[in-house]
Amino acid sequence: MRPRIPALTLACLLSCVAHASAAPQRAAAVHGEAVRQETPEQVQQLVAPIALYPDALVAQILGASTYPTEIVEADRWMQQHSTLKGKKLAQAVDQQSWDPSVKALAQFPSVLADMDKNLSWASALGDAYVNQQQAVLEAEFDDRFSNPYAAAERGFVDEVLAAHDTRRALVAALDRLCTKREHEGPHRHANTPL
Repeated sequence: MRPRIPALTLACLLSCVAHASAAPQRAAAVHGEAVRQETPEQVQQLVAPIALYPDALVAQILGASTYPTEIVEADRWMQQHSTLKGKKLAQAVDQQSWDPSVKALAQFPSVLADMDKNLSWASALGDAYVNQQQAVLEAEFDDRFSNPYAAAERGFVDEVLAAHDTRRALVAALDRLCTKREHEGPHRHANTPL
């Protein structure tokens, strides 16, 4: 007879994870609060300030934004312990009771300070992430990859033109094309060498 303890442990662990990820949504429903849905344009504006950060940092910011009070606590704590750096900072932060995403942002004090300074934005981003996760991730992807400047940075586009310069650039390109002639140089040898 095979022991069922590992399977039972795995099932329990998965149910706890599912419960924990659904907890913020249930909390709003339990208190009778209406879940506010942002328009795609509003989600785009919320995501725009972090869209060009590295993926790992964006993930930590999105996770931490769901804990605005911990962001404030962490920033205040960082101001009081500004002399800590590197491993000492990591060890001291690890002793705090904050969410792991907030702890990770302690390594980026300027990001943490910006989130504390713009707490209404951070809180709105967290609400949108909890209630409209797919829309937030799509907006972040669009900001990062549907952007001509990002394409130019990666070498896919030679030049990004402002709208008022488009006509001038187009006329110049067409002029170069109109005056272009195929030119073959003189033949040095009348006979093809064997």
